Amino acid sequence: MSSLAEQIFANNPGIKNEDQVLDAGWGIMKTESGIKTARYYFYYHEDFPSDLVSEYFWLQRQIQVDLV
Repeated sequence: MSSLAEQIFANNPGIKNEDQVLDAGWGIMKTESGIKTARYYFYYHEDFPSDLVSEYFWLQRQIQVDLV
């Protein structure tokens, strides 16, 4: 099973801002795990949103490093 950031990256590897990453993650989590779980992780788990964004942009950097 892949992480949420990996799923977002697989669907759209070219996202440039944090809000788009969070929007995409919200949609995936809401569909796969339900609204209560999505609400918990995005609104109450204080580290989750920033960790998600950081992991997504880390994945982008890894691809760029591999291309060089």
